[in-house]
Amino acid sequence: MKAVAQDLTADLARLEELARSRARELLEAGTVRLVLGHRQAWTGPTAVPHFVTTPEAAGLLVTGPGCAAGIAKYVLDEQDKEGKVAVLARGCDTLGIRRMIVDKRVDPEKVLVIGLPCAGSIDPAKVANAVGADAAAIARVTPRDGRVEVLLHGQKEPVGGPPLDGILRDVCLACDQKVPSGCAEVLGADLAVLAEVSARPPVLDAGDAEAEVTRIESLSPGERYAYWADVFSRCLRCFACRNACPACNCRVCTLESYDPKWLGHPTDMPNQFMFHFIRAMDVAGRCVGCGECERVCPAGLPLMSLNRKLSRDIRLLFGVERPHVPGDVEPLGRFEPEDPEEFM
Repeated sequence: MKAVAQDLTADLARLEELARSRARELLEAGTVRLVLGHRQAWTGPTAVPHFVTTPEAAGLLVTGPGCAAGIAKYVLDEQDKEGKVAVLARGCDTLGIRRMIVDKRVDPEKVLVIGLPCAGSIDPAKVANAVGADAAAIARVTPRDGRVEVLLHGQKEPVGGPPLDGILRDVCLACDQKVPSGCAEVLGADLAVLAEVSARPPVLDAGDAEAEVTRIESLSPGERYAYWADVFSRCLRCFACRNACPACNCRVCTLESYDPKWLGHPTDMPNQFMFHFIRAMDVAGRCVGCGECERVCPAGLPLMSLNRKLSRDIRLLFGVERPHVPGDVEPLGRFEPEDPEEFM
């Protein structure tokens, strides 16, 4: 196992080199005007989105488990500008871009999707819990020989951390798209160990991933109301979930519309319920399962529970095996005579 772990570390480093080299080539040739990827943050364990417009800036690109932030949604901001954009995309990013292409919000001719095989992204909260430190105290997390090294603020030497697969985000443990598809090209296809790791089946199957959905469904109506009332009472209505979601790509959002006015601005409980249920139903059958809504929520709301509930309903009621993978026609975007009608 140690040899495999060492080879994975080497493969991750090689993938980063390939990403920087390819970005540099594309910008020098003028093939694209911008490359979207990640760079190391000034502080903290995860990387941040990086907008590369010069060959020199390509040297700051990073790849690997530290890249938690989704970058698909940023493609939407570039659609009204001249020239093509390249995206160094993991599986979740490719699904988000495909979502916007199917929704006719992104022109496929204006985006070059470069796939990156993925070993998953770290969850800072899991790292903090594993080393017994506050999440804010973590300065760096570095994969090393199948485990991670954790550097805390104020310390010069990192401490040994847990195995990499023990601190991955839950959405990564359930991901079946770590080998990206539908890309113009895929980097690192010859990196044998990374290819093998990214091709492994999800750690969590559908039942495991939806365990919380099953638990909430087992509650009485009154208990379910109390549960969601407690969750939504913490919502700041900051719109971070909507802003990060590639399925929330309307030009004018209903949740901020004044005419018609569907939602009030006060954060009383009826408006909180209305906000979250409107958003959840809007992405029903369209959620790509990237978990960005939950990742960016400053209040830590379990928003993926709603999305998983609706995805499961789409799978069971409409026979869509992988509802998170965008199709040409969505199950809730068409009518079939044999559709279930128990609700009528």
